[in-house]
Amino acid sequence: LGNFNDNDLTVSPRVPVLVKDRQELLAYFRQNNVDLGVWFDEPLSPAPKSSIFNYDKNKYRNAKYISQNVINFPSHNALSEEDLNKIKSILKDYGNKKLQ
Repeated sequence: LGNFNDNDLTVSPRVPVLVKDRQELLAYFRQNNVDLGVWFDEPLSPAPKSSIFNYDKNKYRNAKYISQNVINFPSHNALSEEDLNKIKSILKDYGNKKLQ
């Protein structure tokens, strides 16, 4: 984990959020020139194809739902305050449209 001091600025490699309609949210952000990340499409990614894993994706319903409904917001250290405000604004607009 390393040694950290007060001068270190840490950034999470991913900020995952569970959403109801991942494709809709991805499209909305893409239309506003912001790419959200998608880390997993299955509980294990890539889904094992070999029978030696004894993997049945239908056996883990909750994990399957989560893996197909999680997005990642950009969180790299190259983001400016302007970038963060844009992401915040797009998310707020999306939420307001869903409430109407």
